[in-house]
Amino acid sequence: MRGNDGPMRNQDVVAHTGLPKATVSRLMHTLTAMGYLRRIDQGSYVLGEASGRPGRAMLDALRLDRFAAELREITSEAGAFACLQACIADHMVPVYRWSQGAGVPLASGVSATASEALGRTCYEFSFATGPHATADDPEMPEVLQQLACSGWCQTWRADARRLDAYIGVRLDVGEPFVLSLHLPQPDPPSRSRLLRVGMHLRSAAAAMARPPEEPTSSDDRLRKSA
Repeated sequence: MRGNDGPMRNQDVVAHTGLPKATVSRLMHTLTAMGYLRRIDQGSYVLGEASGRPGRAMLDALRLDRFAAELREITSEAGAFACLQACIADHMVPVYRWSQGAGVPLASGVSATASEALGRTCYEFSFATGPHATADDPEMPEVLQQLACSGWCQTWRADARRLDAYIGVRLDVGEPFVLSLHLPQPDPPSRSRLLRVGMHLRSAAAAMARPPEEPTSSDDRLRKSA
């Protein structure tokens, strides 16, 4: 966008990057919702006010890689991953992903799916940022009951053969996020499976909510030992 002489449309970005049209559309929508782009007419975009703020610097400051150990056991399953999401313009936008014990920043948004609705419900329930979701999804009342009882929610997607679990977490920046686990689950999960998932989810969320320990010098360590 910075290297272009004027506004750009989705098809211009497709031509410049070779990305699929659907991917470009989601990215442009997400970047606009986050303030990095601004829509000026029916489909043309220019740089937004937030484009001068380095998003990577914010992620680096959060030091999200330090939570890989908390998630290593649960994400060691083949195909499993954990995702940190922020609620931006009523959409759940993933910003960081852990899989196989490693973490990477994310830059793409997600479309409105049942998983996104569940994440947003968890966000609103945990932090009272808006009315509780009364979505048409018949699973919502059950999800709200789960949140009220245990502080986290889960749903098994038979079509996707996947178990999704969500919990609200507040990081150092003060903004609330949602931590989600996505695990391969061909059959309905057992009670012991759900208890294990919930334990890992709550443990990781609690670790993220704690302020990072300040590095100490060798002199400080000597004084403490004395």
